[in-house]
Amino acid sequence: MNKFVIIALLAITTFLSGCATPLGQQYGAAGALGGALIGAATGGGRGAVIGGATGALLGGAIGDQQTYQGGQPRGYYGGPAPYYGYQPECYIARVPVRDYAGYVVGYQRQRVCR
Repeated sequence: MNKFVIIALLAITTFLSGCATPLGQQYGAAGALGGALIGAATGGGRGAVIGGATGALLGGAIGDQQTYQGGQPRGYYGGPAPYYGYQPECYIARVPVRDYAGYVVGYQRQRVCR
């Protein structure tokens, strides 16, 4: 029985250390305490160990959940990226402007589409 208690305590410690955030660890500890109390009331020492392990797992899993876009300011909605449909293959090019003799006197921007 003594080995079983030591192994159970090591398992609970392992499960609690697996929680990534302090909030998950707090919920895991609270779940382990609640599970151990309920297990001890219903099944004695063995029920306390099983209830503590189960409570630690469930408490850590519930407390470690991520919220949807938790770091965004209030009222912010990320939403999907805008979709403008298929665009024609166009680009802006600089086209030379020539005088009557054919010399380049400047450039103008012109939209070129294929």
